[in-house]
Amino acid sequence: MTKYIKEFHSNLAQALEGINSPSLSRLVGELIPGEKNHIPLQAADLLCWYSARSLRVDTMHADDRRRYRKIAHRTGARINLTNDQILQMETALLPSLSLKQD
Repeated sequence: MTKYIKEFHSNLAQALEGINSPSLSRLVGELIPGEKNHIPLQAADLLCWYSARSLRVDTMHADDRRRYRKIAHRTGARINLTNDQILQMETALLPSLSLKQD
C-alpha cells in the first residue's frame, strides 16, 4: 500500500497546481511512512477502508455498514473561515513561504 501512497503523494502538489490551487500545493509536506501500530495511522487506515467500501455497499457486511455510518455521520462543528484567517494560518504554518497569490 505504501507504494501507492508514495505515488499519489509524489503527484499531489502538481495536481493541486493543475486545479488552480497553487497555494495548497505549497502545503504538501514530506511523506513519512509509519507503522500500523500507531493509533492515528490505524484510525486513518480504518476510515479509508470503510470509505472505499461504502461506495459499493455489497462489499460490506451489515456490521461494517453500521460501523461506517457511525463514523461517517458524526456531528461536528462547522466553522466558516475568512480568507484573512486562512492566510494567517498558512503564514503561521509555513513562515518561510509567502503564500499570497499574485
